Amino acid sequence: MRRSSLVAALLVLALAAGASVAWASSLTVTSKQLGESTLSAPVMYPVSVTTVDGDGTVGRVRQGDRITFVWSQQIDEPTLCSGWSNTSSSQTLSMTWTGIDGTASDDLLKPGSVATCVGGLHVGTFDLGASSYFNSGTVTYSGSTTTLTVGATTTTLTVTLGSDSGSTQRSSGGTAGTWTPDPAVKDRSGNTCGANLATTTGTVMF
Repeated sequence: MRRSSLVAALLVLALAAGASVAWASSLTVTSKQLGESTLSAPVMYPVSVTTVDGDGTVGRVRQGDRITFVWSQQIDEPTLCSGWSNTSSSQTLSMTWTGIDGTASDDLLKPGSVATCVGGLHVGTFDLGASSYFNSGTVTYSGSTTTLTVGATTTTLTVTLGSDSGSTQRSSGGTAGTWTPDPAVKDRSGNTCGANLATTTGTVMF
């Protein structure tokens, strides 16, 4: 049996058995490989999420650390922040981000409220992949510089964390961090990210 026919046959068997088949957003599948031409990658999806240590203490979420989110399309900016419009390809906010101690689950980072964005900044949440970054309760990062750049084919949001208030600790890591985009954000054709996620390449954040 030819390789292409074998792959197609295995896919059909998996579907017939009720298996759930999911394709990564970065996976390229050709009709030559499947023997079909109906499978396509999502239009709008989270390309990547990355963190950079900015204060010299790897594994501890502190002032100066950076996190970058990238979408696969030019986003419709008002769906991210109600006070923004598509007339500008760059936007900047000074706002608070919040670290949440997950206790029995992973710690999270998420945007706080800001007057410019009625209803909030619809980035989504960032799961740090471990419960060892925050000691208890919440940690606030006030004055965090949050910058949006809309490119020719993608959109990037870069956050430089501001002054931290609360209890943090150095983590040796766990699993990869996971960005779950907010479904409210759309591209300029009305597409959302759906259930697609993005994960970090490393297991120690910042």
